[in-house]
Amino acid sequence: MNEQGFIPIGGIDQWIAIQGSNTDNPVILFLHGGSAEAQSPFLKEFLPWEQAFTVINWDQRGSGKTYGKNGASTPDMTVERIAQDTIEIADYACKRLSKSKVILIGHSWGALLRLNAIKRKPELFYAFVGTGQPVSWTLSLQDRERWTRKKATEERDE
Repeated sequence: MNEQGFIPIGGIDQWIAIQGSNTDNPVILFLHGGSAEAQSPFLKEFLPWEQAFTVINWDQRGSGKTYGKNGASTPDMTVERIAQDTIEIADYACKRLSKSKVILIGHSWGALLRLNAIKRKPELFYAFVGTGQPVSWTLSLQDRERWTRKKATEERDE
């Protein structure tokens, strides 16, 4: 299976890819980091997974191909809305692939979404996996600011 395209989620068209060698396999919904980090350029990274799983990648609201379709005026860029989008994508996957549940994997920002989605609808998920989990959002932002300022100084970028 190799489907890619836009589906209506949360009132806007959002891009997803559904890929795998056997639709009888369990389904993984992968939530990328960011928040604006697109998943669409990295589909080949999931080829090894596709032997044992059907993998769903999604360019979340405000990122990648979803951003390209909807632009800077994308409405409702909140954690709550994107967590609800996650649930809607999982529901879509269950219906499309005749499954009752999916496995949810969240990386970094995606780990935050994963927690919010699971709290709202735990019966939709077999398991959840977090990678690159944020421990302190405030410290993370402070660290990014320090790194950005250091790089700008090194490049003499004022």
